[in-house]
Amino acid sequence: MKLRPYPEYKDSGVSWLEEIPATWRLQRLRNAVELKVSNVDKHIKDTLLPTSSPFS
Repeated sequence: MKLRPYPEYKDSGVSWLEEIPATWRLQRLRNAVELKVSNVDKHIKDTLLPTSSPFS
């Protein structure tokens, strides 16, 4: 399957990205997603590592 190219491209303004399709817009990742912080990592660390562990 061959993808069809976009009809128009524009400069992305990012040196390593070069051109992007004209209908796309650049957006900072932090503005595009919501990061939910949880205590899962803390619980796993407390459960798996003994208190005498050098990593605790």
